[in-house]
Amino acid sequence: MPAYLVEVNPVKRLLVLATAASLALTACSTGAVATVDGRPITADEVAALYIDGDTIETQIFSDSLYSLILNDIITSAAEAEWGLSVTPEELDAEIAELESQFALQGSTLAAELEARNLATHYLDVFGAQTVLQDKIGNELVGEATPPTEDEMRDVYDAQLQARSEVCASHILVETEEEATAVFERLDGGEAFADLASELSLDPGSGAAGGELGCTTPNQYVPEFAIATLEADLDDPYGPVQSQFGYHIILVTDRTVPEFESLRDELAEQIQAASRQGLVQGWIVEVVRAAEVTVDEQYGVWVVPEDPTQPPTLQPAP
Repeated sequence: MPAYLVEVNPVKRLLVLATAASLALTACSTGAVATVDGRPITADEVAALYIDGDTIETQIFSDSLYSLILNDIITSAAEAEWGLSVTPEELDAEIAELESQFALQGSTLAAELEARNLATHYLDVFGAQTVLQDKIGNELVGEATPPTEDEMRDVYDAQLQARSEVCASHILVETEEEATAVFERLDGGEAFADLASELSLDPGSGAAGGELGCTTPNQYVPEFAIATLEADLDDPYGPVQSQFGYHIILVTDRTVPEFESLRDELAEQIQAASRQGLVQGWIVEVVRAAEVTVDEQYGVWVVPEDPTQPPTLQPAP
């Protein structure tokens, strides 16, 4: 599904609507270029999104019209179903947040708008839509069930490599037989660092006695990453085969977050993902149910047979 059905944050939308096309279109008519359940959307409403709205590239006009159609449907449906709307104070807070985001990037919201020929009214429309979709999410999440223990455990396991830190060394050899010989020498009392310097096919860590430093396991190839979480501390582990050969791994320190310490955060992550899915599904449903007509010179409103897919505004033939 197109991201703009759920991700209407103006920071992202600024980039979506700023692509050029080869044909120019004069947008000066006050007549309807589309209707949504009988409500008109005019060319002037599209033009109002831009600083210079007298001449708008054809594809940009169609993309903007599509966005306004979606905005109308979502806004009307949210008001009808839950009585939701966006206050001026809420819109101001959203725009202030955008200002902060651009400031962190060394820019300003005004400069970004001007660079893309976007008027401040653009933010009134799509900033409000961002706030509204947050409210829609709140309504829908209220109808959802809390995440289960198993769901939280699954997310915890999936994120463990990125959340942990391991300090490891390794000796890389070409064959399993060579790896077995390394273990025999280790069992005979030879030092891991000395053998790494002598035998390892990894020249970088080999020169440092096999040391790889401390990092999150997900920085390594999957087989190596799993091993760094399974190995006993200070006990050579392996051999572990990867695309590079056979590894003998020595983990000297490891920090792994406890599940209980992350329980609330994991629940929030699952709820956020569930929230996005619920909003996405709700939007597809209400957009498909709307009666939309589009002036044929701007495109054709197409509703796919697949009920999980949103309508699209196809280019005019």
